[in-house]
Amino acid sequence: MIFPPLCVSCEKRIENEEVVLCTPCVKNIILHSSLFCPICGARVPPGEKVCHTDAGYTLAAATSYEQKTVRDIVHALKYNETKEGAVLIAHIMFEYLKRVLPLSSLDFSDYIAIPIPLYKRKERARGYNQSLLIAKELKRVFEVHTMVFPEICEDIITRNTRTPSQTECRNVQERKKNIYGCFTIPNKKSVEKKNIILIDDVHTTGATIGEATRILKQHGAKRILALVFTKT
Repeated sequence: MIFPPLCVSCEKRIENEEVVLCTPCVKNIILHSSLFCPICGARVPPGEKVCHTDAGYTLAAATSYEQKTVRDIVHALKYNETKEGAVLIAHIMFEYLKRVLPLSSLDFSDYIAIPIPLYKRKERARGYNQSLLIAKELKRVFEVHTMVFPEICEDIITRNTRTPSQTECRNVQERKKNIYGCFTIPNKKSVEKKNIILIDDVHTTGATIGEATRILKQHGAKRILALVFTKT
């Protein structure tokens, strides 16, 4: 009664404390209906290659960061310890995947899933890695629908240097320079000839996922799909 659960976007009271958005706010979230080229943002039909093949990966982004509700739930998850947000995000990402890919294509059994890692000290300070939370919830959603989701591999890529937040960088070039060389893969054979799903919350300029892709390709990875909740 004193601290009732509130929607993280419109701040109206909700009955279930494990739900982070009210029903009207959830319904207002607009899903994308295609895959994307991560360089130019062009829509990519399922099964087609991206127009900028030097990107090294195809982008699957469920929503647009321009939507206030989307920004609010991401902010709540990352900065306000609202870990329940990962559950809703995973459900939205699953609905998006059903929209852009044939149901027969949702079998990712020949992939491994890698959440984008945080620097260990930053992860300890936050208490969790939001990308890992999303990956685990997404796997649960697939299992509820009796569908296969790839094994989640937390330690294949490690973040070995502490870098300033990407939000502090003024442009794409600064973001790329800031993130360059921050990832390592201790065991090359863990990704050699593997298909990979990289999982993250937000795709902004693509500098972080681009750097992860660069080192994965360097170690022999095959197809890479970047699966994120939202993109700018």
